[in-house]
Amino acid sequence: MTAMQDRIASALAGRYALEGEIGQGGMATVYLAHDVKHDRRVALKVLQPEVASLLGSDRFLQEIRIAAQLQHPNILTLHESGDAGGFLYYAMPFVDGESLRDLLQRTGPVDLGTALSISAEVADALSYAHRMGIIHRDIKPGNILLSEGHAVVADFGIAKAVSTAGGEPLTHTGFPLGTPGYMSPEQAAGTTRLDERTDVYSLACVFYEMVVGEVPEGWLSDEAVRTSRFVKACPGHRRKLDGLPGGVEPALVRAMALDTEHRFATPNEFAEALRKPAPDRKKYQPDEVRQIVGSAAELQARDTTRDDAMSIGGVRRLAAEVDIPTKYVREAARTLDRPRERRGSRIFGIPASYELQEVVPGEIPQQEYGALLDVVRDSFGQQGRLDPTVDTRLSWRTKVRRAITVEVTPRNGETTIRIEEDETQMLAASMGLGSLAVGQFAFWVTNADITAWAIVAPAAAVVVGGAQLWKFHRKRRQGFLSGVLDRLARHALATALLPKPD
Repeated sequence: MTAMQDRIASALAGRYALEGEIGQGGMATVYLAHDVKHDRRVALKVLQPEVASLLGSDRFLQEIRIAAQLQHPNILTLHESGDAGGFLYYAMPFVDGESLRDLLQRTGPVDLGTALSISAEVADALSYAHRMGIIHRDIKPGNILLSEGHAVVADFGIAKAVSTAGGEPLTHTGFPLGTPGYMSPEQAAGTTRLDERTDVYSLACVFYEMVVGEVPEGWLSDEAVRTSRFVKACPGHRRKLDGLPGGVEPALVRAMALDTEHRFATPNEFAEALRKPAPDRKKYQPDEVRQIVGSAAELQARDTTRDDAMSIGGVRRLAAEVDIPTKYVREAARTLDRPRERRGSRIFGIPASYELQEVVPGEIPQQEYGALLDVVRDSFGQQGRLDPTVDTRLSWRTKVRRAITVEVTPRNGETTIRIEEDETQMLAASMGLGSLAVGQFAFWVTNADITAWAIVAPAAAVVVGGAQLWKFHRKRRQGFLSGVLDRLARHALATALLPKPD
């Protein structure tokens, strides 16, 4: 035994005989011990000395006694708690099995039936404790034990006892009162008045890990709640979520909503929702349509050689999940493949301006102009200005270095997007500088008494070389402008092509 174990064994002599350490966390060490009085094996949790000194024994043991009143087949009950020589401890039955954390580390994700069974038993235990006025606050795979084919929840009320006894001083020490990855947003923010829905959130994270293999990657956005989908799930998570029955993902999204008002009121409600089929949708939800049709453009269904591309068939299947007719996806794909109108002007055969135009179906609403303007400014900088005389379309212009015009015009059921860049002044300046250089060269050659051919050949090389460099420059600019137009067209398509609700 270590010196610390010797001190603990000495303090508990006559009540518990330590047999060995079986686990350790940030707040406590778990020992396998023999209950001398009742002749039974127990799991003995002893708080770290620095934690115990912060808590004080009276308040902590009072809260522990409240948690010890819980009697439920899926709750690991507390045998006793106490203070022995300054060591705060509590004893629980020793479960000869493994934790859910051990199982997941050993096998990876479990099958849906196992996940549903474990979640249902944990939810029932949580709902019972909530009716008794006790919130767990630290639901995670390590606190769910598996014994004889059933789930048993451990450490009930411990987080509450620690936070209540420690108060504000404890929160400044860095000791966690929850577990990252499973902790609800309100608990992570330091809210002290937690209710049942914080456990609902944590249980949903545990279920997510059971079926996906990892915890969610962050808090959910409002868009996820509206669409009942993990819209920002990484591809690996997305594939596994898509393989689940239709009602599972909406239940998970609701249980993990950022706003507690959007979550299930009880863990049992969440467990029941996991088993229900996906609800029938009789009408189109605009946000769902925006997501599906936006995916058709954003994932570039026309370009199947990309690693992140989605085929038209894949987009149609995604649309079918929310009852969106495939005609909207086909229309989006046709729009992506439409040739863009290109015009330009030339000076002495050299391109001086370039204009791109594309028309997408549907009239983009004016409230979306701000998002389009963000794309424009991100592409061309902040030097331009809006045309205040135009009310029915977005018109943005700049004359810094080059004259650029961006116009978005919704009219007659379509949205026209036009980008024009005029570099006539830059070309004229370049030609002027080139002429000056040729003149200077000619003057030098003349004074040097060199033949006329020696003047013409270098001058022609300068002119031809300059023209080629300018054409190369324009080609690069054309590609850049085409990319900007593509971004604007995708956003306009995603927000304009919305069917009218029935």
